Amino acid sequence: MTPTDARVDPAAHNRSDFQSAKTHLKSWTKAITSYLRSDEEHPLIQPVGRYVDRKESWDADDLARINSLRIPKVPWTSTRNNIPDMLLYKLGSLETLDAGFAPRIQKFLDLDADCAVVNASGTGKSRLLFEALGRRWGLYFTCYAHDTVSPYGSLDLTHTFADLWREQGLRSEIDLRCRGPSARQAVETNRSIIRTTFLRVLLARVMVFGVFSELVASLGIALDVARRRWLMIQLRPDEILKRDVFSSLLIYLADMGEDELLSRTKALLHETPIKLELIALDEAQVAAHTLTRAFATTDMTAHAPILRELVVSFLSCFREQRLLVAGTDVPLSILDDAQRHFDSPRAAFSLFHELGQFDSLAQLVLQTGSGHAVDVVSTLLLRLTSFWRSRGLLYHQNLMGYNLMVEDNTLDKSPLALPLRRALFQFAFSKQPSYLQDQPAAVVALGLGMFRDTEELQAEVSEPLVFYKLAAWLQASTTWNFAGLLARRRADPKFSVRRAAFAEGLCPHFSAAFAAPGYALDSCFNFEGPQPPFWRTRRAKLVVRSSKSSRVKIRDAPSDAGIVRATGAQDVFSWLSEPAQPFLVTEEDLGAGLLFFLNIEGVGVVLVCVECDPFPNPRPRRRTEVVPHDPNWFFPHLKQAPADRKTLLSMLKDLPGIPMDPPRRAVKKQAPINTYRYSTLHILCFARAWPSQTRYDPPVACLDFDALMSHKASPEMAFEYLDDAMTATSS
Repeated sequence: MTPTDARVDPAAHNRSDFQSAKTHLKSWTKAITSYLRSDEEHPLIQPVGRYVDRKESWDADDLARINSLRIPKVPWTSTRNNIPDMLLYKLGSLETLDAGFAPRIQKFLDLDADCAVVNASGTGKSRLLFEALGRRWGLYFTCYAHDTVSPYGSLDLTHTFADLWREQGLRSEIDLRCRGPSARQAVETNRSIIRTTFLRVLLARVMVFGVFSELVASLGIALDVARRRWLMIQLRPDEILKRDVFSSLLIYLADMGEDELLSRTKALLHETPIKLELIALDEAQVAAHTLTRAFATTDMTAHAPILRELVVSFLSCFREQRLLVAGTDVPLSILDDAQRHFDSPRAAFSLFHELGQFDSLAQLVLQTGSGHAVDVVSTLLLRLTSFWRSRGLLYHQNLMGYNLMVEDNTLDKSPLALPLRRALFQFAFSKQPSYLQDQPAAVVALGLGMFRDTEELQAEVSEPLVFYKLAAWLQASTTWNFAGLLARRRADPKFSVRRAAFAEGLCPHFSAAFAAPGYALDSCFNFEGPQPPFWRTRRAKLVVRSSKSSRVKIRDAPSDAGIVRATGAQDVFSWLSEPAQPFLVTEEDLGAGLLFFLNIEGVGVVLVCVECDPFPNPRPRRRTEVVPHDPNWFFPHLKQAPADRKTLLSMLKDLPGIPMDPPRRAVKKQAPINTYRYSTLHILCFARAWPSQTRYDPPVACLDFDALMSHKASPEMAFEYLDDAMTATSS
């Protein structure tokens, strides 16, 4: 795309007035008329029958079928290198591809209030605006247009944002703590400068629409056809008219003031025979993140981004039209505050995020094309998450204008770090997505989730690429990895680790420690009570029990020991009877947070039950002692489920007994072996057992984190866990 005419024709500065703008616009009449009379709405891809080396590309039947589809072409691609523009394919008849689209677009058009269309990138926000503008007369503006990344819309608003630094008198930051008139005056000065700049863009658009409307009437073009042509001129001005007519007008309006710009825009809207219904602003997150400290809310109590002033400018001109604001991060509070700028505010903005979804992975692949699918995914993984698949190939990496979906330091500082950590582990080990109700708009704004089509606003975190990115972040983070959580808990006893995927982070450290040769129990367990078990100094190995045959067998756990997550009593029972993985992590209301089996040398197998957070209540405490749970009540909810409690006790009693006293020398009459009530070992984190002079039955110990973490452990979240989870969810 070319720059505005102001940059290529400096002499236009000498013709800066409304009449000169009208004269300049008349020079575009021929191009607009030619387009209205043409048969083609937009350039189509033209597949060639042979490559340059004369090898066949498509046979005759395939060529005929491709041509019959009438697929739009991305404007910057050549005839030899056709790239289909699928965002414009079947524009106006998307219901032929998506059976659920017809009621969705009708619901969207039937809304009375202004609307914010918000969801993650790539969910269909822009296409929804295009479809709405294909059915209702309107204007389309975008805060960001780019040749390859977002080749839709005029560059008028994009260049306006880029040239803000040229505006004399504009302050990029205003200190609102100064409650006097100086702060308010600075804000008003900024507002006047910015609104004048935006009103030029709006007047230029309305001027072109007025000329277009007159030509439609004089040429007798059907309104349905004309509406689509008007939309295409707005989406592809450089391609349709060979230059950007909207940007070319801005220089002629440069010397007009705010009042004149506003009055002329309103007058033209009144005179134009075709009445506008919708005003669409796309990629609004750009405005939401621009000059965030240069403006203020109506009551001057908080800063506001330039988005507020942009919306005020729109509402000043278009009082009779619906405003549609789309983007990944569109703060409703800012939009509503912009409405309060006027004496007669409109109804509050409604939020629309029902953009549809694919029914299956197979449908998604068929819709987007299966060729080079693996290479494309490999390239996306690298560009978006920094994860590189071994033996992967790159697919046109230079054409993929993607950066990391979110930077690591952004996640480290985000209040969403903890729920995102939980979501990552839930997907890896439960194969389930997460639905976040706390700050769902922030999740979507980061590009890590999508709004769900539910009455209660939720953000669904389920995309594999997102989880790969979160895994890469967690491996690099020193704030939210396991060591970071441990440091946070030590510094703040009120910080609860139970809902921080803390137990999952413990597993690699237990696996590494009990895989070391000669590693004894008391190397990391400090046993409580005056009579600790005699076998505390014995070596122990992490094991997996198996009862597939008539005899219960044990085997050493693999070095990459996996995790099973329990969400109910039956999950616990299944793991106790036939562990699929060495570690069981339980939900918050199930009791002990982490379970695993250790084989103690010369003693037998013991079930280790780790209490990750003995103090789930965040109230201040003076003591660090806690009464250990009785194994009868390891799972508190079983008090209301007698049958489940009976099953649990039966399974615990079926474990081979663990001796309480050391063996004596052989005598003629062998005394019966005194064993603990249950073959369990209760481990406390961040607490001591109370009362301290009790001989605990079963035994109790405190976890020594420093000793446990002295062994090098594998990453708490390996990419292989995600591979397994995705294999399971797609099968």
